[in-house]
Amino acid sequence: MKKPLIAGGVIFLGGIVLGFFSYLANMAPPDNLGLDILAANTVNVGEKVLFEVIIANRSGSQIIEDLSLTIRADDGTVFSDLPGSALMQKAIGDLESQAEFKELIPVIFWGKNHEQRKVEVTARYNFAGQQNSFEKVSIFFSALNLSSPCRSSRPSLILSFFPVISHIVMSREKNFLRAG
Repeated sequence: MKKPLIAGGVIFLGGIVLGFFSYLANMAPPDNLGLDILAANTVNVGEKVLFEVIIANRSGSQIIEDLSLTIRADDGTVFSDLPGSALMQKAIGDLESQAEFKELIPVIFWGKNHEQRKVEVTARYNFAGQQNSFEKVSIFFSALNLSSPCRSSRPSLILSFFPVISHIVMSREKNFLRAG
């Protein structure tokens, strides 16, 4: 007699906990900022690659204010516009509702076989009339693979090598309360 009562109580408490977490998850603001990184899948080592960063205001009525980009690259990745720098910052300003902003970022990859390269783009912004400040991060991973196609079995033939870059894009979003 006690076992069904205990099992029912556990199921009831589990439902309450699940309902509470569902309530908290629905309190989060809608994702009104689109942040995408587009780039070529294959490139030769040392060749300039253009990353296209696309920022879209998906809100139907809200204006995004104080939009800025921070682009970080790891070792082995060079911004061709800023040689020797692993950090690029750009203030964009306001973005009207349903508007889109595009930025081309030229980079050069260096490395060995199977090494990974990372380019991280962070967008910081707030909505008009709100004190909350938001941050959205998109990360682009590239894996360098050297393949060697052999056209002949002659030992005097020089093999040609070329890298293949594959990528994975991840996103995460943070919400900050701005003091002031």
